[in-house]
Amino acid sequence: MRFFDGFTSWISIALLGTAAVLWPFWLRDGYLDEWYPLIGSFVAIYGGLVANIIWLIKNKKDSKK
Repeated sequence: MRFFDGFTSWISIALLGTAAVLWPFWLRDGYLDEWYPLIGSFVAIYGGLVANIIWLIKNKKDSKK
């Protein structure tokens, strides 16, 4: 079960990292003209990316003990 925790975390980091790179282009191209999608997508993408990285680091440190 431990394998799938790390595996799904790496997949989510890859997908959110891709979205984090594409987000400024979506903003430039006018896909995020309204405030709700602009703020919501920013919080979801960058917050999820940071949270997954922190969780992966903490989980890796806990498994070494």
